[in-house]
Amino acid sequence: MEEKQVFVSFKKPLYKENKSDLLMCKTNIIVLQKSLVNLHAIRSNKKRLLNLLFKLAQSTEITAKKLDNKIPDSSIPKELKIKQLKKELTKKKAIQKKEIISSVEKKNNLPIINKDDLEMSYLDKELLELNQRIKELD
Repeated sequence: MEEKQVFVSFKKPLYKENKSDLLMCKTNIIVLQKSLVNLHAIRSNKKRLLNLLFKLAQSTEITAKKLDNKIPDSSIPKELKIKQLKKELTKKKAIQKKEIISSVEKKNNLPIINKDDLEMSYLDKELLELNQRIKELD
């Protein structure tokens, strides 16, 4: 097979424009190749650094566990523990009383009872319910 060459002539401005476009494409290709090489290097560094980070995290976790084991427990005197328990119990009781009153009020559509009056007995609550039902009948 014989090669045949064909020569085409362009006007000077068109030739310069086409030549500059061709050179710009070549430079863009070279820039892309460089960035691909850089990305490949960054990816390999990322993998290496992630492995190193994982090892460091494991070692810090191990040292934290060792430190937790070595730190002595703080001991609170019995008197303070008893006071703290009493406070917690009174808070729980108050919360339970509030919940009981609010559930009874919601169940029977009672008017809101004074929340300060938490020492109401079961009989007092029933009286309030009965009074409310009587008012509804009238």
